Amino acid sequence: MIYCHMDMKDDLLEKVVNEEVKGIVIAGFGNNDIPEAWRTQVIPDLLKANKDLLIVRTSIQPYSHSAPTIHLRDQIAAGHLGPAKARILLQLAIATYSKDITKIRKVFGTNYEMLELP
Repeated sequence: MIYCHMDMKDDLLEKVVNEEVKGIVIAGFGNNDIPEAWRTQVIPDLLKANKDLLIVRTSIQPYSHSAPTIHLRDQIAAGHLGPAKARILLQLAIATYSKDITKIRKVFGTNYEMLELP
C-alpha cells in the first residue's frame, strides 16, 4: 500500500513493485489524485511491463468515493473503501479470482461503465 503525498519521487512505485507483487493499493490525495507523472508515465509503464499487476486506487480522504474514470481504464477503483479495507479486499479477491480484473472490479462494486471526466 502506498500513500501519495506532494513531491513524491517518480521511481518509488517502480522500486516497490517486483515480479512477486500481484497487486498494489495506491491511496491518492484529495479526490483520489496521484502525481501527474505517475498517472501519465509510471503506472502505464508498469502495466506494460507486468500485464498481471492489479492496481487499486483509493483516497486518503475519509468518506470519499473512487469512481471508475477513464484514467483508471487498466486499474480498479476502490469505490467507497479506504486504503486498509481496499488492501484486504484485494488480497481476498486475488486469492479467489487470481488475475481476472473484471471479476475483481465486481468485488469492489466498481464494474460499471467508465466515466469520461475532464
